[in-house]
Amino acid sequence: NVFAQENKSFVRLGLSTGLSDSPSYSFAIEYGKIFRHLEGGLKFSYYNTFPLSNENRSVGFIDRGNGQNVFFTDAKYYSGKKYLSLTLNIGYNILSLFSDKHNFTPFVAFGCGSLTKLDNTFADNTVSLDYDYKIAFEYGFGARYEYALNDKVRLGAYYKYYNFLERNILGVNISRIF
Repeated sequence: NVFAQENKSFVRLGLSTGLSDSPSYSFAIEYGKIFRHLEGGLKFSYYNTFPLSNENRSVGFIDRGNGQNVFFTDAKYYSGKKYLSLTLNIGYNILSLFSDKHNFTPFVAFGCGSLTKLDNTFADNTVSLDYDYKIAFEYGFGARYEYALNDKVRLGAYYKYYNFLERNILGVNISRIF
């Protein structure tokens, strides 16, 4: 039966970066089903713009007791975002009508996301630390191209826009079909 072969499961791992944030990195894992040419999956994503290295950032304050205060820091500016999301992705593989090896899947995504922002500045003897945490409805859209190495493994690249994160993501992925 030809339709029985089209009902498959997949696990997809992705690594990506934001197109407008430097530095930034992201990883994602998705589990889903492929039925005929329709694809649906539950995806967990993590996005971070904080530095990868363990840089020590500090801000200090000394009260001299005579009304003069001294601030010191080893960082003039430090900011970043951490983002977690759980989304349902739904797409349609339009190239599977023509090729078994090439897959091009435009998709939409919706779910929830949490965003943490930290912004620390030091200028003119003034220290500012802004912290913001939000949870909100998330939606996005994107497209993925994958090349099938064999019946079980696909390598690909993808683009995705997140509305809550307000970022464009570009990445690579590997999919395991079973």
